[in-house]
Amino acid sequence: MLRRSLPLALAAGLLLLTGCGGGGNGDDGQAAGASSLDELAPGLQQASYALGVDMGRQVAGMPGSGDHDVVIQGMQDMLADQSRIDFMQAREIMAVHAHDHGEGEGEAHDHPDTWTENGFASEQAQRSYAIGVTLAQFASMQLAELDTHALSQGLTDRLGGEELLVAEDSTRAIVTSFQRDLNERLATENLQAGQEFLAENAEREGVITTESGLQYEVLREGDGSAHPSADSTVKVHYHGTLIDGEVFDSSVERGEPISFPLNRVIPGWTEGVQLMTPGAKYRFYIPTELAYGQQVRPGSPIGPNEALIFEVELLEIQ
Repeated sequence: MLRRSLPLALAAGLLLLTGCGGGGNGDDGQAAGASSLDELAPGLQQASYALGVDMGRQVAGMPGSGDHDVVIQGMQDMLADQSRIDFMQAREIMAVHAHDHGEGEGEAHDHPDTWTENGFASEQAQRSYAIGVTLAQFASMQLAELDTHALSQGLTDRLGGEELLVAEDSTRAIVTSFQRDLNERLATENLQAGQEFLAENAEREGVITTESGLQYEVLREGDGSAHPSADSTVKVHYHGTLIDGEVFDSSVERGEPISFPLNRVIPGWTEGVQLMTPGAKYRFYIPTELAYGQQVRPGSPIGPNEALIFEVELLEIQ
């Protein structure tokens, strides 16, 4: 909703978390290792492999990265939404220095033995899995589309010191070029889909289109006659979806309303909320030029040139 990207500044330090090694090795599960690729198809497969190589370069030597199968399993599970631990848990695990039991098995240490309760055979196995989880998050932020098979092999080849299918010094250029081409394609497709949706939506009964192209319908009228101005700070509940219904942000689902200045949000919000009075609930249909335009938002489901839908309840003008 805000002009700035969603809080994904986590990416900057995503691959920089380190700690001391510890525990045993190996996991009590089996990694879904990819079968070998002898050559790469240009485009998605090549870019995914290159990204895997680049990630392997960045984590090589990190405590836990030597358990390749477990790292790969953590990454694949996270990408498949089947991870044993979530991203924040993985960050916490990687930030904790593994203890040295020294001469006594029962020697005290400064962090809990979480690997048992999380279903891992050892502290080292949990750390390896956590690395994979963070890599999955990083990969999803780097490429809007991924070939998991190629990504896994690129990571495996780099961590294992195997001969690479792309030159290591070209990996970032390959990823950047593919993502640029992908963004251009998505921008064209999303623009056309949004325009078609809004043209059809404008014909529905109860939908009003303003001069700017913003569309809205009144779900519930508010109280009184006070409207916020563009400089007002408002408190709202909102639920945001793409035109296909995918939810990308929702204070309603979080159960926490939000306050913000109207001059700090996308133009569709600035215009639309000024139409409301406290207690009102509107649904806004926002064309891309009043939303984020061609802006690329890493890690967000909002692609370039997406039209957006928001249900907004104005709670108060502050």
